[in-house]
Amino acid sequence: MDTSIYIARIMAIAYLSISIAMFVDPKFYTEMIKDFFKAKHSLYLGGLMALIIGYVIIASHNIWTGWPIIITLLGWMALFKGVFLLAFPNTFINLTKKMFDLKAMPKYRLLVLLLGVIFSYFGFLI
Repeated sequence: MDTSIYIARIMAIAYLSISIAMFVDPKFYTEMIKDFFKAKHSLYLGGLMALIIGYVIIASHNIWTGWPIIITLLGWMALFKGVFLLAFPNTFINLTKKMFDLKAMPKYRLLVLLLGVIFSYFGFLI
């Protein structure tokens, strides 16, 4: 199976599952995001996971043409997020609190759903 399709399928399942969960219990996810910034171990593990996932994606899938560029860009974003979160956790918290409005959760849920649909299309329908 083509690497792009394989990664798109994984991302489709992840994004669709997360979006469904965000629609089913939005209060839980709003509270989880608030608590995430209070728990230093969550920040560390989140940064470490973003770093690892980002590196694995760009090491196996560094494609800069066609629709697979979406996967590559998300991989690079995850890698940079992981490095930034591990190196500058307090700066990350402050920036995220300024950029992330918890009142806009319906928009974020739709964005996650849209990513799931896009990756489903490329992973399962093409």
